[in-house]
Amino acid sequence: MPAFPTFLVIGAMKAGTYSLHHYLQHHPQIEMSRKRKEVNFFVDGFNWHRGADWYRQFWAGNTPVRGESSTRYSMYGRYPGVPARIAGLLPKVKLIYAVRDPVERLVSQYVHEVDDNQEQRSFEQMLSAPDRQLSLGTGCYHQQLLQYLEYFPAESIHVVCNEELAADPRREMKPLLRFLGVDADFEHADWCVKHNDGGDKCRETASGRFVRRLVGRRRLRRAPLLRQTFTRPITTPLFDAQRHADIVAMYRADCEKLEGFTGRSFRQWKRLWP
Repeated sequence: MPAFPTFLVIGAMKAGTYSLHHYLQHHPQIEMSRKRKEVNFFVDGFNWHRGADWYRQFWAGNTPVRGESSTRYSMYGRYPGVPARIAGLLPKVKLIYAVRDPVERLVSQYVHEVDDNQEQRSFEQMLSAPDRQLSLGTGCYHQQLLQYLEYFPAESIHVVCNEELAADPRREMKPLLRFLGVDADFEHADWCVKHNDGGDKCRETASGRFVRRLVGRRRLRRAPLLRQTFTRPITTPLFDAQRHADIVAMYRADCEKLEGFTGRSFRQWKRLWP
């Protein structure tokens, strides 16, 4: 019978998990989930109801180390209860958490959700809305990890910095591979490739949202005439640090706690430090 995963990449959304998933799958001792990157099994309302046998199908079980990457696993404000479900089924699983400058991650998430037709508001409207913490909270990395520390020991969690992974993937991958218990001297040429860089995003017009229901998202986005007629390019919004000083302060305080937990510095996230 196929085996369960031995590790999970739990997020964060828009922090390089797509690249990390692809880098790991090249290792001969690691099997990443087949058919899909984001299995989202432990998220209630997605695939939890399908049961453990459904979850097992994503691995053949021919390698000693197996993993999957689902960024919804570290969005507890939107999807509560995930760490408890993971601990109930996989009590000894290892957890990998990718982090990125939280302000840049926030902007990237907003563009992603506009492109995915989940967000219709302007960036400033979203930042001022009563439910803004659903988006802001994904970048409170230490707060997200606290949800896991209720069920898992600190030594079962490894934090990867997206900026350092992009700058020197070999240096960032070596301790990660060591953490997973596989050959840490392994390297692959694909590690120099950035996957899913978020380019070519677009916003659907009101008519485009109607057309999408008729023809599907894939055809709307890939058929040149439909895309040109019913979508518009997304301009990356600017984050006003002075206007949103409270958000900067919140992220800075959380980052300081993350530094204490990991023992590493994140002062390269320049927007957070005066």
